[in-house]
Amino acid sequence: MKKILTLVILSVVGLGLINCTSLNIVDPKKEITPQIPNDKAIYFIKANFNAGTETIYNVTLENFDLINSEISGHSLDLGAGNKDNPNILTGCFLFTGINTVYALYEAQIRTTGGKIRTVKLADKKSWNLSTEGAKVPIFAGTLSYLDGKLDVSDLGFKECTTELSAKYPTIDFSKAEEMLKRKPKQDSKNKK
Repeated sequence: MKKILTLVILSVVGLGLINCTSLNIVDPKKEITPQIPNDKAIYFIKANFNAGTETIYNVTLENFDLINSEISGHSLDLGAGNKDNPNILTGCFLFTGINTVYALYEAQIRTTGGKIRTVKLADKKSWNLSTEGAKVPIFAGTLSYLDGKLDVSDLGFKECTTELSAKYPTIDFSKAEEMLKRKPKQDSKNKK
C-alpha cells in the first residue's frame, strides 16, 4: 500500500512538472511588475480564431524550445471565445517567456462537445519567437484560424500596441519591435 501511495504521489508531481509552462499571459487585473521578472522576455500577439458555429472553450498554443530541445512545458493558453461571439476568439495578448527560441508546432482548439482540433501552420510557414537580446516588447505577429486553416502574418502591430498600452499603462510600447519584419542577419561568410 505504501509503495502504491508513493507511486501515485510521484506520478502527480511528475505530471505537474511536465505541464509547467515557461510562457505566461500577463494578467492586467494583477500587479504587473511581479509578473515580468527581469530575466523574462515580453512578447505580444494578435489572435483571430473562428470556429464557425461551434463555441470555443479554449485555445492553447504549443511551442517547442529550439535551444533546449524541449517540447513539453511551453504552452500558451489564450482562453475561451469572446463573450458576445463565443465561436470567435480575437484580441491582443501580452505574455512572457524565457530567453530562448520558441517554435509553434500546433494550436489546440477545444470546442462544443469536448472536440479538440489540432491544427498546424500551412507548409513552408513558420512562427518562431525570439528576442535576439532586445529588452523591448516584441510583436510576434497575428495567428489566424479561418476556414479550417492556421496562418501567421505581420498584420495587427498598431492595433495591438494601442490596445495593450491601454491595458498595461506601466509598459512602454513606443519602442516595441515587429519580429516578423526584422531583416535576417547576414551570414559571416557574406560579409566583406
